[in-house]
Amino acid sequence: MHKVIPVELHWLIEAKVKLAGEFSDSFIAYMLGLGIIPKALATCDIIGDRVGEVKIVSSMHERKVEMLDNADAFIVLPGGLGTLEELFEVATWAQLKIHQKPIGLLNVNGFYDILLSSIDYVVEKSIISPLAQRILVTASTGHQLIEQLEVSVPRYDHETSQQD
Repeated sequence: MHKVIPVELHWLIEAKVKLAGEFSDSFIAYMLGLGIIPKALATCDIIGDRVGEVKIVSSMHERKVEMLDNADAFIVLPGGLGTLEELFEVATWAQLKIHQKPIGLLNVNGFYDILLSSIDYVVEKSIISPLAQRILVTASTGHQLIEQLEVSVPRYDHETSQQD
């Protein structure tokens, strides 16, 4: 069953800090941030100095395992193909009931509007169910997203979920 998100928690912030600076600056005092990054990317200029704790792992696969083990929720910030891949992977895991953690999509300045419209379209065409669509919690500000995640209760489409 879904638990209330505690005030002190390990959030996973996966995005270029430059794009997510507003979020990081506003909420670093509110939460304990944990950034998990593969060794191959650790030398790149994407860690920044606002993430909080940084854990370097050996591979993307290990990163995803660490994310799942350490997260109370997932917050997806504006990012590229890797961010999108991870968004859909954790959303699929939620749909399959591999986890029951809320997934927040920070839609800063409408960054994800086209993606959300695409999801609306596949629901309209009955490719995914409206319940699967509601796995994602979206907001345009970090404050709104935190508020929505704290009260979020994941819902599942039983036809596409694992058997209990």
